[in-house]
Amino acid sequence: MNVNFLFPALLLIAVILLIKVIDAMGKGEKEYDERQALVRGKAARYGYMTTLILLMPVIVLFYNGQREAGLFVSLAFFGGLGVYAVYNIWNGGFFRRNQNITHYMVLCFVVAGINLLTTFLRIREGQSLWEITTERGGSNFFLGILFAVIGVVIPLRIFADRKEEE
Repeated sequence: MNVNFLFPALLLIAVILLIKVIDAMGKGEKEYDERQALVRGKAARYGYMTTLILLMPVIVLFYNGQREAGLFVSLAFFGGLGVYAVYNIWNGGFFRRNQNITHYMVLCFVVAGINLLTTFLRIREGQSLWEITTERGGSNFFLGILFAVIGVVIPLRIFADRKEEE
């Protein structure tokens, strides 16, 4: 079995299980209110439109298939996912009411750290950031940035909520 595939697959399974455990530990209501449902729908539309807009240059530049477009397709996907998550978190539609969200913040920073650490280790091996981001394994860098941004938005939202309560 390919070890290069096994580690990421096991890491993905571990992250999914960790999310399920954190979700099971959650207290408070299990459902979202109507306002949150509307925010989630709007975030999904914005994320979808962002993905489509980011895919347009990929289609124009790579329509003849002479170059590999996988990284750029991943960036379009990460951009749409980022818009969805940030809009959802910032407008209060992502987490249930009375839910402890610090676990998710820590998880985002752990995932960001692992991906950015992978990039840092490749830089220490002598690769340039340009080589890393443009070749096949470059999505680690962008995924690390995405989760770091999401991880930063969560405490900003907590801070904004506390300011509103005062």
